[in-house]
Amino acid sequence: MLEAYNPLNFFSVAFRVSGSAVPTSLPRAFAWMLITALPSYLLARFEVVTDFTVSNDMLENFSTLVALLIAFRLSDAYSKYQLASRTVHDLHASSVAVLTKLSAFAGSSEEAQAALLRVRRLMVFSCVLVVNHVRGAIGALESQFVSHGLITQAEADLFKAQATINPSDGKAGSFPPRFRPALAFLLLQNELAAMLKNGHINDEVYGHVDGVLSAHSAAFEQIEFLGSTILPLPYAQITRLVTLVFLAAAPFANAQRYDWMVFPASLTTNVIYFTIEHCAALMETPFGSHAQGIDLCVATRRIDEHTAAILSVASRKASPTFDLFPESGGEHGQERSTFGRMRSGRQMNRCKTTSLYTMNSSSKFQQSTSPWSKTRVIASGVASWSATPTAASARIEPSKTDTVEDIRQY
Repeated sequence: MLEAYNPLNFFSVAFRVSGSAVPTSLPRAFAWMLITALPSYLLARFEVVTDFTVSNDMLENFSTLVALLIAFRLSDAYSKYQLASRTVHDLHASSVAVLTKLSAFAGSSEEAQAALLRVRRLMVFSCVLVVNHVRGAIGALESQFVSHGLITQAEADLFKAQATINPSDGKAGSFPPRFRPALAFLLLQNELAAMLKNGHINDEVYGHVDGVLSAHSAAFEQIEFLGSTILPLPYAQITRLVTLVFLAAAPFANAQRYDWMVFPASLTTNVIYFTIEHCAALMETPFGSHAQGIDLCVATRRIDEHTAAILSVASRKASPTFDLFPESGGEHGQERSTFGRMRSGRQMNRCKTTSLYTMNSSSKFQQSTSPWSKTRVIASGVASWSATPTAASARIEPSKTDTVEDIRQY
């Protein structure tokens, strides 16, 4: 997740250590200083080669070329990072828009509310598949999806069913693992068509929501595009080579004039250029495992909680959440989330649960405290419309029948 800071605090930003790229660049800068500054200093100090020098004009030409190459790379990398962040926000916006529109027009009948729960479940499921796709966790996780109520067993079987067949050898294949989000989008479209057929929504609402779902699907394609598109290798190579030539030539051009000061001058120059290069590399991989990467897990958790809150308004009762990607370890340790691997405990700490109940690996609900009393409240991030306040020390007594089946029945 992007490290937060206050742009108005100049010095606190300039000398900040947490999230800084300078410490990462220091070892590389120091090593390159020894490789280049030490020979240049020895040559100048002991006059081993008296006529050896580097023209300042040549160095200025290199510096101009390096500046142009780095400026283009930084601009391209930041544009990619900005587009990735906007795409993740589009996932949230489209999910909320679909549930808001359907909740307003579907009606309050039990059939309509059940259909809304199915749409929300599949919407969250599609986002979870996108997260796993970005992580590379595309293995068989159907059992986890079913146990947490994200899909039914019949829907899980679609992943394993024969989907393709090679006419030359007759070899059959299941649904492509890296294309799984598309199956969730198909199930969403089928559910929307069923709501139209059953009279829960009219043609106008269907057309609007269908367009939003298309944008939701396009966001996945955009994420796939951003994750697989990097600078061509020849351009990335020449950018680094030109930078290295410039950083190697600079000490030889200034060794006689700077004497031993060539070492700190070379180190400072190396740190600046290597830090800029590192920042560009971070922005070029917006969904990477680094600390500045865009956290899709937090975004998916927000979608889960916010869409549940929207349905609570329509149904006048608490809506269940799936408590996705819960915290499970120390502050700096690697985490194993509900589905796939989280990046770090520090990022996971930003994804706090707000549910009254959370799901564990055995798909049972764990009790939590709440200042509200309500009969059979399950996994809610908002208070029920019929809830009544009690003492702050009150506990919610869950029914023994409150399991994942309460969600999956819809």
